[in-house]
Amino acid sequence: MHRPGAQQHNGEGFSTSSENPARPLAPAPITQNRHGENTFRADDGLSDLLSPPRSTRSPLRGLLWPTIAVVLTSCIGAAILVGLRSSKGTEDGYLGSTPDTRGYQLTDTPCTVLDLKPIAAAGAAPATGSSPTYSVARHPAVDTSQCRMTLTDKGGRTTVFLDTTATVHKVSNPVPAFLAEFETVDQQSGKPEVEKISGLGDDAYIVYERNGALATLRVRDGWFVYEILWRSSSPSSDIVPRDAKSPMLQALASHALSELSR
Repeated sequence: MHRPGAQQHNGEGFSTSSENPARPLAPAPITQNRHGENTFRADDGLSDLLSPPRSTRSPLRGLLWPTIAVVLTSCIGAAILVGLRSSKGTEDGYLGSTPDTRGYQLTDTPCTVLDLKPIAAAGAAPATGSSPTYSVARHPAVDTSQCRMTLTDKGGRTTVFLDTTATVHKVSNPVPAFLAEFETVDQQSGKPEVEKISGLGDDAYIVYERNGALATLRVRDGWFVYEILWRSSSPSSDIVPRDAKSPMLQALASHALSELSR
């Protein structure tokens, strides 16, 4: 006879309570797979315990790190380019804010700085009965002078024009705009051709338009810019052949720069 609540031991050594007898677990159903092997199917929630844990990662999480990597790479690349431009700009004055006029000063008679020998050697001369015209403007920010000469061939049958412009920038850095004009020449209409010139100032180039009938030499030396424009009505009526224009314009500019920087 047993008291209520007393434990009993069965023959296998397990203890049970008379009031709450243990409910034996139902055997897991046995099934066979397609290979004829016995498999067990766990019920009553055990399948969740036996199955591998489900991933709780968001499907977008896998895209997060690649996106971050791309952004960081872009930022690093941009920083490198800025650094290269900054280091280069320190050397060529691209980012300079201190006026670098190199001692250039404009004269009240800008046409007198032109040496006519290269023009005569190319077969041209000032037109008979014409006088050069010029203008000079001075300002705390920028000084500008212009000169225009009318030229003819030795027989006086063909007329061309030679224009010069000298600019001393005293406040604003002209380097970015000067380089931008050179780098965007190929975007202009008419398919102009560009000839890079070395040994003249910091940067220099010639732009040929209308098959050479229009030739422009632009020179930058520090914050000083000098431009020479050769203009004829057509290539057939031009006095100076295209191949002879480059050395002629370079000689004119070299002499003018030396005269204006004294």
